[in-house]
Amino acid sequence: FTDDGNFHGGDEGGVTDQEEKKFVLQISFGNDVRYFRMKRKCLLSRLMKLYCEFKNLDFDNVVFLYNGRRLRPELTPDDVI
Repeated sequence: FTDDGNFHGGDEGGVTDQEEKKFVLQISFGNDVRYFRMKRKCLLSRLMKLYCEFKNLDFDNVVFLYNGRRLRPELTPDDVI
């Protein structure tokens, strides 16, 4: 997470930011809405765990949804869309 509460996925495989497009996720929790930018091949589990730590939530008791479908932590944004 950065100072503005956003998450930026790390570099993987030596691919520069210009070569790989970023994916922007919106997470809504009550009235709190946050936007996260991550690499399309980064595992969602990384973002999910960091978000839970940031909000002091128990990762095992939180469900992340996309269009009503439950997101599995082993997926990437490319797998979901």
